Amino acid sequence: MSLVELSTVDLAQQLRDGVVTAEQVVVAHLERIEAVDGEIEAWAALDPDEDPLETTLEYRAIDGGPWTSVAVAGSDDAEGSTSGPGWNDRRFEWDTAAVEEGEYEVRLIASDRGANTVADGRTFVVSPPLRLIVDRTPPRYEVRPTGQGRYELTLEDAHSEVRSLEVLAAGKVLNSFRPVDGVCDSLRESFSIELPDKTEKHLLRGTDAAGNRVDIPIEP
Repeated sequence: MSLVELSTVDLAQQLRDGVVTAEQVVVAHLERIEAVDGEIEAWAALDPDEDPLETTLEYRAIDGGPWTSVAVAGSDDAEGSTSGPGWNDRRFEWDTAAVEEGEYEVRLIASDRGANTVADGRTFVVSPPLRLIVDRTPPRYEVRPTGQGRYELTLEDAHSEVRSLEVLAAGKVLNSFRPVDGVCDSLRESFSIELPDKTEKHLLRGTDAAGNRVDIPIEP
């Protein structure tokens, strides 16, 4: 079992027994973060005295303003800590349903004050803050027929990059289209497409980087 798969209790025991060093633990977690960054946003925090850490997740709009606390929780199973709302096996699921769409900074605050005296306890920001886009709205689209089964189509999203345009049949993807510039990597993408059967109805689907989808019916 790798270091990143160990529970907090087992990891603390190995540190006490000298099986691993704090440096090895941090390096292992940083390597794991690098490997999954983009799919999973993550931080690594380790108290040098092996004290249980209480953590607070905070967010604010990317252009500044006050930080808002999401939840306060303890290490998942460290002695002296209690798991808080949202945390499961050292992972936190943040329900953004009530958060306004837009770009945010998210940071983690860690503290060992609960295991120390007032003079010895420390609170610090686990850096750097992460950037997160909250987006629940699918892309907008415009379609312009140019004749002979050809269409000029534009997908545009307010917050997330356009990721794909596909043709569906019976709920399955038949094929996808490349944008005019070759890569789906911006908030607005233009497509020049030709559909195979010019006499049939078609259903296209546009998707943004947040996974929001819009279905686009095409009439012959």
